Amino acid sequence: MWRCNGHDMRALVCLFLGLVASTLAGNHDKYSGYTVYGVHIDDHYHQKVLSVLQRDIDLDVWRHGVPKARDALVMVSPENRLQFLKILEENNMHHYIHLHDVARSLKQSDDDFLRWKLSRGNELSIFEDYPTYGDVIDYMERIARNNSAIATLVNAGNSFEGRPVKYLKISTTNFTDTSKPIYFLEATMHAREWVTTQTALYTIHRLIEDLKTEDRDLIEGIDWIIFPVVNPDGYEFSHTTDRMWRKTRSFNATISATCYGVDPNRNFDIEFNTVSVSPDPCSQIYPGHEAFSEPETRYVRDILLEYNNRIQVFMDVHSYGNYIVYGFDNGTLPQNALHIHHVGALMGAAIDTLKLQKAPFYIVGNSRYVFYAVSGSGQDYAQAVGVGFSYTIELPGYEYDFRVPPSYINQINTETWEGVAASARAARSYIVYGVKLEDQVDQEVLYGLQSELDLDLWEYGVPKVKDVLVMVSPDKKERFLDILDRNYIKHYLHLSDVAQALEENDNDLSSWERESSRVFEKYARYAEIDAYLEEVAQAHPRIVTLVNAGLSFEGRPIKYLKISTSNFTDPSKPVYFIDAAMHAREWITIPPALYSIHRLVEDLREQDRDLLEEIDWIVMPLERLWRKTRSFNVTRHPECYGVDANRNFDVDFYGTGSSTNPCVNTFRGHEPFSEPETRCVRDVILEHIDRLQVYLNVHSHGNLILYGYGNKTLPSNVVQLHQVGAIMGAAIDHKKLLEAPYYLVGNSALVLYTSSGSAQDYGQVVGVPFSYTLELPGMGYGFQIPVRFVNQVNMETWEGIAASARIAKIYYRARDQK
Repeated sequence: MWRCNGHDMRALVCLFLGLVASTLAGNHDKYSGYTVYGVHIDDHYHQKVLSVLQRDIDLDVWRHGVPKARDALVMVSPENRLQFLKILEENNMHHYIHLHDVARSLKQSDDDFLRWKLSRGNELSIFEDYPTYGDVIDYMERIARNNSAIATLVNAGNSFEGRPVKYLKISTTNFTDTSKPIYFLEATMHAREWVTTQTALYTIHRLIEDLKTEDRDLIEGIDWIIFPVVNPDGYEFSHTTDRMWRKTRSFNATISATCYGVDPNRNFDIEFNTVSVSPDPCSQIYPGHEAFSEPETRYVRDILLEYNNRIQVFMDVHSYGNYIVYGFDNGTLPQNALHIHHVGALMGAAIDTLKLQKAPFYIVGNSRYVFYAVSGSGQDYAQAVGVGFSYTIELPGYEYDFRVPPSYINQINTETWEGVAASARAARSYIVYGVKLEDQVDQEVLYGLQSELDLDLWEYGVPKVKDVLVMVSPDKKERFLDILDRNYIKHYLHLSDVAQALEENDNDLSSWERESSRVFEKYARYAEIDAYLEEVAQAHPRIVTLVNAGLSFEGRPIKYLKISTSNFTDPSKPVYFIDAAMHAREWITIPPALYSIHRLVEDLREQDRDLLEEIDWIVMPLERLWRKTRSFNVTRHPECYGVDANRNFDVDFYGTGSSTNPCVNTFRGHEPFSEPETRCVRDVILEHIDRLQVYLNVHSHGNLILYGYGNKTLPSNVVQLHQVGAIMGAAIDHKKLLEAPYYLVGNSALVLYTSSGSAQDYGQVVGVPFSYTLELPGMGYGFQIPVRFVNQVNMETWEGIAASARIAKIYYRARDQK
């Protein structure tokens, strides 16, 4: 098993490590015959079955499963195997063996670890290894001693077995500046999750020992509490005696004479001892005889209560599974759930941009709906006592589960740090953001005025996140302001003269554009766009087909490109459909659509080859402040032109959020698909519905990614829909300008307001799994975004399109196999 060659000191070291391996191997014998099964999860009922089994036969859940997205992994003892398999068969739950013999796998893991460590010699830093608790304390003491101006080591008290429980406070102002939010990151609540300790130590390292210029804001504008090992007794026990030990090491003879420990993540005083717990003190999920029975959880509680008016983020780091979840587990959501999801999605997607190819994407959502209900968690307790953003993050396990080889530690540290930094910045932005809409009542008042006063919404608003920008005609301004004042809605002047602003924008556009500008680098006219589509199709006939879908109301051809290496004949490839300029004045939407063509055909890079070879594309880049089509019906409305194309689709057509007045911007038309332009989009969707995986309807502006439905109901695949949208948004945010807001992802009715007849909803209802409205940035200029920003919008939007295409492709494969 253990082989070593050589002499002198290396041989002695080798002998020592071999003895350690032998000792550890002996400690794994208790798991001889234990098996880890993978279990397919088809629905929430299957999740509930596993939750009940976890309680009834002390099933050890290694990884939670998500319906139709991710399998569960569970360890079963030999004596419970037959009962476990029988129940799975009775419930039609497909399963397979992940590990035949846990003891043998643990022994092999030890050998691999020691061999790797020997090969590295003295090159390892503490956060590249799996250190003992004593090593962790030594590191924190050295950090505090050498950086006393910003780091303070706090001894919270002793563990049950008498070990000092310590954490670091990191602050440039010694925690005296109450205007700074606090980010509280803790790890190793569950003892066997060794890789979580490293993430905490690496966070300390990046904030103090390796603070980069671009991260200086994280320490100057935020105070930090880093708690690397919450459960030191269990952590040491997992190193010396039982690698799979999960709980604390407390002992109470009056409760059990043979069983030790409590699951600390079920020991907090919130819904205590109600669901997903066991009354058996020997169980992995025993919550304790009372809330906060464990000194370790009391120390976490005391930190949360001491700083609850300033802690903005509580991050409880666990392993494994690639999840970021939040409360509450009783089926209710925090008041700021939309914001919590937004920040969590940014964190997950920031990590995903650096992840290994074999690692799954992070899934973000409410813990009850992603997994199942759990009571007494640290995540829920922190949220309940006033923390703004409280999360549990489950780090990657790859194919190694809890036994992640140390060779992967640097990867996990680096990618998780990006997520921590992204979440810190995003959560902080909610504190300093200028707030004009206080709640959904304000939102409803404003959107109610849209039809009443024919307000022209330039930028949508979200309570406590983003201001609304609206254009008001002079004759309605006084009434508009009066209604805002009577409803105590704060307002300010954004533009005093729209005509002057448009003129300035024209001058800026004229001075910027050059003869050498390519069509996707400027605001091209219709003829230029048409010529570009013709040129691409003629130059690349093997992969590009130009389709003339018909004529607009005024007789202009409506053209789009089909891009495919197999001429759309391969049913194993999903289709991604992008359309733009449905609202004519949204000029900025056209360049990203054209740029997508350019990147797929003219500038295909090696790292993007999969996007062309494994996905088929339809791109429809479709004439100032005009929003609607240019249709005209003299018998119905002799003075007014046009229909809002994005309210003209046949889905909830007569619902709310549109107008019957032909002169207003939100006029829906006299019947669904009255406009030839919307019929063209409809026909493309229906022609390819069996393979159409993503429909992206590009608009401007507001940094939003929205999905259906506009009537406040949610599609059945809303978890996956939000996940793909969040990955898209955060991929864009990873490349955004510093001054641009983060993308907000969510249901269109809940983020903004109810609507009817939208393209996004139509795509979803006829069978497109991932149908979105993408609202591009306005950069503070509304629809008049200067042309100098076009390349930036192109580049960042392409990153989002590519990210969403890759994750949606994974779901298509699963859909195609059914």
